[in-house]
Amino acid sequence: MIRCSNVSGDKVILKYHWTKGLISDPPLKIEAEKLLDDPIPFIKISNPPAEFTLRIGS
Repeated sequence: MIRCSNVSGDKVILKYHWTKGLISDPPLKIEAEKLLDDPIPFIKISNPPAEFTLRIGS
């Protein structure tokens, strides 16, 4: 589980690799974001609240 707090801005890119099955609380738009030459994308959250959690779920 990843817990994020004190988040601000209209998007955030986490320094964690994106994987299929990510879910958030509260529900958020979670996207894969390719950066530089890393073959695995990172986690991008658009319009994040100040606090949220991510986990791999079903």
